[in-house]
Amino acid sequence: MPGCPAVNNTIYNVPRSDKRFLRLCGLDYSGMRGAVDISHVPTSSFAECMDNCAGTVGCSGCSWGPLKGDEKDEHRCWLKSTLQGSHEVETTWCFGILQ
Repeated sequence: MPGCPAVNNTIYNVPRSDKRFLRLCGLDYSGMRGAVDISHVPTSSFAECMDNCAGTVGCSGCSWGPLKGDEKDEHRCWLKSTLQGSHEVETTWCFGILQ
């Protein structure tokens, strides 16, 4: 499954669930803008990251992309709540907002 920027402004339907996410590229919601980091987990795809958020109580969005220190194709999936203000980041960064 392709990642950012190819999936920008599209909907991801979580398998075996009624939950869906709006996928955005080049944006992040972080603590500096009021978002709360619930936790982070290593995942191998943006879809897996959104699946994790869908199964986590209180998660309203998640971010995923390469960060320094990541191992091979696994990146940290940041599970978030209280999304308030976004800020621009590089276009390969992925963010999913629970709809």
